[in-house]
Amino acid sequence: MIVNRAALGISIALAACSGGTGTRTAPHPTPLPAAPGHIAILVTVDGLMPDAYTAPDEHELAVPTLRRIVREGAWATFAQPVMPTVTYPTHTTLATGVPPSQHGIVSNRAFDPLEKNQGGWRWYAEDIRATTLWQAAEKSGKRAALLQWPVAAGARVHWLVTEYWRAKTTEDQKLVRALSTPGLLDAVARRHPDFWDKEYPDAELLDDRRMIDVASYLLEIGPPDLLMIHLPAVDAFEHDRGVWSFEVRSAIEEMDGQLARLIEECKRRGLWSRVALFVVSDHGFAPIHSELRPAVLFREAHLIEVDANEKPTSWRAGVQANGGSAYIYLADPGDQVTARAVRAVLAPTVGPGRPVKRMIDSKQIAALGGDPTAFLALEAADGYVFQEGVKGTWVTRPSGSRAHHGWFPDHPAMRASFLAYGDGIRPGALGEVRLIDVAPTVARWLGVRLPAATGRPIDLLQTAENSGGSGNPPVPSDIGR
Repeated sequence: MIVNRAALGISIALAACSGGTGTRTAPHPTPLPAAPGHIAILVTVDGLMPDAYTAPDEHELAVPTLRRIVREGAWATFAQPVMPTVTYPTHTTLATGVPPSQHGIVSNRAFDPLEKNQGGWRWYAEDIRATTLWQAAEKSGKRAALLQWPVAAGARVHWLVTEYWRAKTTEDQKLVRALSTPGLLDAVARRHPDFWDKEYPDAELLDDRRMIDVASYLLEIGPPDLLMIHLPAVDAFEHDRGVWSFEVRSAIEEMDGQLARLIEECKRRGLWSRVALFVVSDHGFAPIHSELRPAVLFREAHLIEVDANEKPTSWRAGVQANGGSAYIYLADPGDQVTARAVRAVLAPTVGPGRPVKRMIDSKQIAALGGDPTAFLALEAADGYVFQEGVKGTWVTRPSGSRAHHGWFPDHPAMRASFLAYGDGIRPGALGEVRLIDVAPTVARWLGVRLPAATGRPIDLLQTAENSGGSGNPPVPSDIGR
């Protein structure tokens, strides 16, 4: 997840620490009758690399829950990510089963060549151009809950904790309160007296705990048929402290404990025979040392004009940075003069031994499932990431973080994670899977349809014959498509 780490610490904590007043449906103050069908819990551990469960001993990880899932559940060697390998496009693919080229969330941040949007992200569910799991569930009469799920602000679901920030101060508490389910977080805080506590060290680890606090509460008063939870702490420490640092390993171990809590809550409430737990990540990570700002080159070539304060006033070519990759856009896609000028500016930066490894055109971008409206996409060489902004120099060292993601999806370090666990899940190794197949897989378990999905359900289900009588019937194969 490409984000200012200080902002993340504030925004995620805020998203977990106050009641709300602005969702489309009110909270349920008393327990509801249990729904008769399956329950799907999709947990994304932002930035979790497959080695955390395929080779935990190599990193001295104490992860008994992940080890148990590998023994008793289904697990992938790795999951093929989408383009770009960043959080918001990927989470939207996880929710829809289509690539960013179709669902329209093609980057974390909104494209802002004149720097007017104050760093705004693609927070809003209304911008998704494909049917989501939560829409399919709610349409079929099931109840969905979204906890810090990216690109879900304004989602019409039974329960919502919105991931959103603006001022990056305590005033954002009011903003999140206005966007989350009325009273939900206050009710959770009454159950967990330390829910509001900001005094503990490593506060971002507590954000994962807070979301499991909320999930546990919903399992009691609902339960939701579909529960989608985004846990960001591992990613935060990877950016700040580096790949496989002590802090990252501690965050993974804390997350493992929170997964154990979630499983135990399901079992304690008699729900486990109906649950499929999917533990997924959105991307991997790689170490970095330097930052690249293509907009500086465009400013120097007068493709971007600035005022006396170096604020952009007009642009012919613009940059959308995605960590290890960047999109280049033309203000006028038919402007061949600018197109040639852009290529001339960028060409000396591309190639072996240079900071840009690859430059691809719009047809190649579309083939990878990326933004088809982009003129070009750049992939940084190892150790480099792209940033936006016209100030400063083309190359800046050192980088403001120690590790990043966002490279093209065929970069080995960008591989994501996938595990599935439950009485109805057939145990065993899956080999490689694709993140685009996660939403159809979840939809199949729930018995809801995603007819536009281009992904296909991963074959995970036990049959009544080989499940030892677990009571989970097979699901028709066309469900989820």
